[in-house]
Amino acid sequence: MNALILAAGYGRRMGGITRVTAKPLLPVNGKPVIQHLAEQLFATGAIRRLTVITNAFYHAQFESWIASLNRNDTVLLNDGSTDNDNRLGAIADLKLATELDPPQGPLLVMAGDNIYTFPLARFIAFQQGKGTDCVVARHLTDIEKLRKTGVASLDENGRIVDFEEKPENPKSEYGVPCMYILTEASLSLIGEYLESFGNDRARSDAPGHFIAWLCRRVPVHAMRFDEPVHCIGDKESYERAQRAFRGA
Repeated sequence: MNALILAAGYGRRMGGITRVTAKPLLPVNGKPVIQHLAEQLFATGAIRRLTVITNAFYHAQFESWIASLNRNDTVLLNDGSTDNDNRLGAIADLKLATELDPPQGPLLVMAGDNIYTFPLARFIAFQQGKGTDCVVARHLTDIEKLRKTGVASLDENGRIVDFEEKPENPKSEYGVPCMYILTEASLSLIGEYLESFGNDRARSDAPGHFIAWLCRRVPVHAMRFDEPVHCIGDKESYERAQRAFRGA
């Protein structure tokens, strides 16, 4: 299995800090956010190649980070965008990455600004058992947190029966961060998805919109987990993640 980290955003909600450093490269507990993800991915022993897609603005920073890994199984792609106004969006970046670096099997897709605290091998094993597209889902009771993420309604077998991206009135208490395993067949549908929404920037950006569209066409299952996940979307959530790792 290959993995893809989406890291082509501009982190505008972070304020001035991301004018200097890409959000996935901000330090948490002494190393970049994306370093946590890469180490977790390679620790599974199941990832043949890790691809990172970023933009032209931050490309040199990611080149330096990848060079520091000293690995030959990590690929960096540049989506060509230069600022937030001409960004492609996460779903369009996913399509571009699969065209430039075909996965040849299921692809584990992650946002570059989340840190997970459970072993990713558990999710890979879950997907291999299901054989379908899969996401992770955490039970949340805080409606404000649910309004900031994807929200899935599940049946008794964990199949998604309804999905909304950042809903104002969530129908479920299962929050779905951006970590998916998508089959080759479903990856091939991204072009159809994007064409169906034309130039709708929101629909090409937040990746949960694709999951909402996909689960109405093919089975998508959710692996429930209870461990904390640090979603770094703004300065406050970044500070919370730093405090969590300091034990404060």
